[in-house]
Amino acid sequence: MIMALSSVLMTGLAANSGMNPLLAILVGLAVCVAFGVLNGWLTTAIGLPSFIVTLGTFNIAYALVRIYTTATITSVPDPMLFFGETFGIGSTQISYGSILMLALFVVAGFVLSSTRAGRAYRPRSPTEAVRRGIALVNEDRKAHGLFLKLNVTTNTTISALKWLCKAGIIQRAKEKTLVQRMIKDLRIKTPNADRGRAGARRGERGGDHEVRRRRRAGPGVSRGHFK
Repeated sequence: MIMALSSVLMTGLAANSGMNPLLAILVGLAVCVAFGVLNGWLTTAIGLPSFIVTLGTFNIAYALVRIYTTATITSVPDPMLFFGETFGIGSTQISYGSILMLALFVVAGFVLSSTRAGRAYRPRSPTEAVRRGIALVNEDRKAHGLFLKLNVTTNTTISALKWLCKAGIIQRAKEKTLVQRMIKDLRIKTPNADRGRAGARRGERGGDHEVRRRRRAGPGVSRGHFK
């Protein structure tokens, strides 16, 4: 239906409003792009189900077509009829629009398979991946994304060592500022940045025992003990 809206819009602008046919075609294509962007934004940014979004924009486009096409459009300019014309190969008639469609398929296939826009990329090393702006987000970040035997400072700054170092020496003041900011931004629960995972685990167990002890004691447990 969006294609129908685009078609009647570009045809009406060229035939009834006197707009340059090429400009009218660009306006029609822009309408299709606008609907595509709207669908993508509603699905990814707002989080609406794609089926509901598609159904909603379909009905919007259908209503606009009915509103805009109150009469039959006649006297269509010749440039807009070109891709509907045909040429013959033997006894077979082939439209120029079909040739355009096949050419677009070939171009899209090349872009998706042979360029960075669509080709699957397998980094040869972590350094190369970082240089290209690729980050690995593990499903189990605790098991695969942390150095469990190292402290919070190391875990939060190890990926920024190049930025923290000057002449090969870590700038501790700069490191401390970064760690404190990361603890605040990521809401890391730790008594201090130098505590390792083992100490944190002992602290968590102690907190669990405290919660259980207070639950046995009855109501009135402060919410601050639940983490």
